[in-house]
Amino acid sequence: MKRALFALVFLWAACAAASDSVPLRLVNSVDLPKYSGDFDHFAADIGGNRLFLAAEDHGTLEVFDLKSTKWLRTIRGFEVPHSILYLPASQRLFVTDGGGGMSKVLNGRDLQILQKVSLVPGADSLVYDAEKHQAYVVTGGKDVKMKESVLSVIDTTDFRDSTITNQHITAHDGILFVHRHDSAAFDENRLAHESTGADYAGICEVL
Repeated sequence: MKRALFALVFLWAACAAASDSVPLRLVNSVDLPKYSGDFDHFAADIGGNRLFLAAEDHGTLEVFDLKSTKWLRTIRGFEVPHSILYLPASQRLFVTDGGGGMSKVLNGRDLQILQKVSLVPGADSLVYDAEKHQAYVVTGGKDVKMKESVLSVIDTTDFRDSTITNQHITAHDGILFVHRHDSAAFDENRLAHESTGADYAGICEVL
């Protein structure tokens, strides 16, 4: 089987070293001989010394030791995992899943699946507004044979979904930048504003 190799680059370690002029440096590479295919997003549990990896082609969540980079375990129960949000205060891990089995919320302590979050199919990229405890998730699009992409809001206190529509517009000073597949430009949308029918690739930033 094809061997997979990925590199761990620790931005926070480099930034902590004031004398280091290089903003990013390679500290180690981890060989995964039983893995082939694509990875997607990472998330770090700093306090628990864990790194989570969405192994989308295997339908798993891979867990590594953050300091040693040693592989620890595989978490199954996903179809096409994409983005990962770790919430240390509540010890919850939210994983968007582009498959039909819905996105998942895991217990951060033992990584057991606690609940499923029913979204529009094709859940992919997310960005988190820590002040409002809301995750913005891109769903739909061409990967699930939908003409439109939909932006959904997840209340991370109870993980309820509130799909954004023109009838649900709330005031917010932040701006959401969304990258479109069908354009080289970025759409600059006010938070809680509906996508306009284009095929959106992912959320870039909340300011």
